[in-house]
Amino acid sequence: MLSGYAVTFDNEAKKAANKADEECARLMKQVEEATETCKQESQHLKQLTALLNKYKIEQNMLSQQIQECNDTFHDLRQQTERFKVEALEDMDGVEQLKERQLMEVTRLRHQISLYALCSGIKWDYAEEGILAGEVDVGSKGIIRCFSLDPNEYSRYEIANKLTAIIEGAATA
Repeated sequence: MLSGYAVTFDNEAKKAANKADEECARLMKQVEEATETCKQESQHLKQLTALLNKYKIEQNMLSQQIQECNDTFHDLRQQTERFKVEALEDMDGVEQLKERQLMEVTRLRHQISLYALCSGIKWDYAEEGILAGEVDVGSKGIIRCFSLDPNEYSRYEIANKLTAIIEGAATA
């Protein structure tokens, strides 16, 4: 009977060893699968980490570019404000210049009208490039017409001829 137990025990030991071998093989397969999955996930994690680092670098570069754009925008806004102030100052200067020119034109018109009144000259602007008009020689009670080409006479000669006409000594 003991030999029957030994055979049964031997069979049970073989069964237990087979089960242990099967369980060990199953566990080894699971460990290999888990190791492979871990390697794949580790490699995927490395790729994602590299991509994240790349995006962080791009984000930093874009942040710097945005900051530079904001700085440039701020500088341009300040420059625009300075230009507006300068333009307003220039406009004030232009207005002052216009006022001075208007005063000068008024003064010159008055001066010319006095010269015309004193000299008796009435200018005729019909002929372009020709000095023409009439002179009222009040001392003699006559009107003399004149026409002078500035290309034929110097300014000095024209002044002398007009003076002679005004004084009633000559005609032109």
